[in-house]
Amino acid sequence: MQGDAVMLFLEWFRRGPSAAEVRLRVQLAELEGQLKVLEERLRCLAESKEQASPPTVIIHRAEKLVIEKIDHSNHFGTIDIKELTGRLNIGANYSGFLPLPDAPTVPKKEGEGNGKVSGTEGVPRCHVRAKDGL
Repeated sequence: MQGDAVMLFLEWFRRGPSAAEVRLRVQLAELEGQLKVLEERLRCLAESKEQASPPTVIIHRAEKLVIEKIDHSNHFGTIDIKELTGRLNIGANYSGFLPLPDAPTVPKKEGEGNGKVSGTEGVPRCHVRAKDGL
């Protein structure tokens, strides 16, 4: 009995693969080739997407613009200033005298040369002078 089983196994082994097995092996090889091609295409697409810059959008005419979110960041801490010249004007400059419309004006008497302008008691004064050599 054991000899019959061994004989059947050896006969099957010598006979080789059947036609159905051959077809399945050929189909498997084709599918493996197609899979390799698809994997290569996927890899190329992923590389090109990493290297591509974001698309440029040009709007020629827009009737309404709605901005939902702006992500704005300024990096003023990283700016290096080598030279800074000029004048800074922040709003109010008290470089001259402006008379108040409600203030009474007192005519000057001759001989009064104290340097004060009449009606300027409540007006703030500020004198800004530049340093010599700038």
